[in-house]
Amino acid sequence: MMMTVRSCSWVLLIACGIGNLFAGSTVGAEDQTVSGYVFHDQNANGLREPDEAGLAKVRVSNGRDVVETDPAGRYELPVSTDTVVFVIKPRGWMVPTSSNHLPRFYYVHKPNGSPSNLEYPGVSPTGPLPSSVDFPLQKQAEPNRFQVVAFGDPQPNNLGDIYHLAHDVVPELVGTDAAFGLCLGDLMADSLDLFPAYNDVMGQIGIPFYNTIGNHDINFDVSSDALSDETWERVYGPATYSFDWGPVHFIVADNVYYDGDKRYHGEFTEQVLEFIRNDLRYVPRDQLVVVTMHIPLTSTNDSALLELLKERPSLSLAGHAHQIRHRFVAIPGADGERSKHHHVVNGAVCGIHWLGDPDEYGIPHAMTHCGSPNGYTFITFDGNEYSMKFKAPRRPDDDQMHIFLPSEMAESTLGEAEVLVNVYFGSEKNKTEMRVDDGPWVTMKREIRQDPYLLKVVPPGHPVSQATHIWAGKLPESLKPGGHTLHVRTKDMFGQTFSAARVFRVLSEDN
Repeated sequence: MMMTVRSCSWVLLIACGIGNLFAGSTVGAEDQTVSGYVFHDQNANGLREPDEAGLAKVRVSNGRDVVETDPAGRYELPVSTDTVVFVIKPRGWMVPTSSNHLPRFYYVHKPNGSPSNLEYPGVSPTGPLPSSVDFPLQKQAEPNRFQVVAFGDPQPNNLGDIYHLAHDVVPELVGTDAAFGLCLGDLMADSLDLFPAYNDVMGQIGIPFYNTIGNHDINFDVSSDALSDETWERVYGPATYSFDWGPVHFIVADNVYYDGDKRYHGEFTEQVLEFIRNDLRYVPRDQLVVVTMHIPLTSTNDSALLELLKERPSLSLAGHAHQIRHRFVAIPGADGERSKHHHVVNGAVCGIHWLGDPDEYGIPHAMTHCGSPNGYTFITFDGNEYSMKFKAPRRPDDDQMHIFLPSEMAESTLGEAEVLVNVYFGSEKNKTEMRVDDGPWVTMKREIRQDPYLLKVVPPGHPVSQATHIWAGKLPESLKPGGHTLHVRTKDMFGQTFSAARVFRVLSEDN
């Protein structure tokens, strides 16, 4: 049966749990089957009109099972009384979005609603299962080459932090060429009543954002993991889902398992893994798969996910750690060029929780635990290849490192003078070199150590991590007294070269 609704923005309204918006008959809860159509919404009103064709071979899921629509665009899935049904966006098509550009691709089925005693409200009772749950799609161009912006941990503690985000990060992204954004969790810092203000600010960027749930985005006043995403479902829909964009398949995976009593751990549950397994059955083995999560892969049951990604080109992104780190994780049983999986811990938009002395505009000078500035990443996809570039807000695009070297030193101590370079988005695959003035280039050594600048400014009680993207070198002992310039250049795994310089003085023994 074709559904009729009271508003053209029907996906948003139903997801927010605003009653039974369907005209016509409903099925009883005991039937436990949802059906409907995925259709070409040619007039963009959200309603399936008689002349709007159903779309075949589009995937739909209940968070575990994945089915394809039949030639008429119809699907059918089992549901419980706590299910989010969603369409898996195919290439060349787009789902409706809210006024803040949030994708609306799901229907929340909770006949009885969320628990009524939550500090932050969940889903209102949705009533009986509608006779048809339909998903509108509209055509859009999706070339092989496109760009995505990836955020880790915006994590505002209060409205002031949301305005830090609004003034520090968002303005330079307004009008971006990125096709969409990915947020890797901890959109909040436990205060889930800030979701509306956060969405208002992020919506100004003007592109869809696909969000990953984090440990600070959950309901803590519940007894089980199954109830920890009630508010998330009201605002964003499913915590685990997938979509295609261009030639790339994206999977957003919930790996925050709530243990109760405000404790959690990193885990891909059996249901999440089953969804990914079923989802990938429809994904060609040579298609790039990008998995987003909140807790870094190596702090979870990573082998279970890696087994599903084996023999596929893949990339995964995480937040949580408030630092930048590249890992190349061995996939058990895999050989050749796909024997290692590239996992990126993507830093944090908030740095260390918006910690730092305010600048003249009142914005904190925020750094992450590894000494990199707060920031985000641009990812450029081209077929099943990709490249990545870090961006610190309100800094030039080529600001990719800082150099630690005393401003002056005695001629007699040149042999002891150490040069340290923090390449913000560097990995073990970078080649980093230095030279003084017009001297020869010398290869620097990557060392795992703390950032010396961060050690100077971080308040007590905030950890400074052992950064994996610091390179060390020594000054030539033959330098003459006077002014000199240290030049540093680094080439990353994507073939991008960045440089920086620092001026210093060598003092004669007579000074």
